[in-house]
Amino acid sequence: MSCIEPYIPPAGGTMPVASALEKLLGAPSLLLPMGQSSDNCHLANERMRRANLLKGKNVVKHLLAELGAQAKQGGYHGCK
Repeated sequence: MSCIEPYIPPAGGTMPVASALEKLLGAPSLLLPMGQSSDNCHLANERMRRANLLKGKNVVKHLLAELGAQAKQGGYHGCK
């Protein structure tokens, strides 16, 4: 399997609780957005399409499966 460094986009918001959790747990956090810009996030008419929620659930499921597989193989050591 080839190794590709993750792309970290320069856009997007942060949640203040993320940095607090990182400090408390001593571990980095990962925020996975599941909506679209048209969802009006945090506004009075905020919504999320059911299809996006289900796709997001599958992203989390596959992420956890991949992390579990890497842990069984000795963990992720970055791209070399």
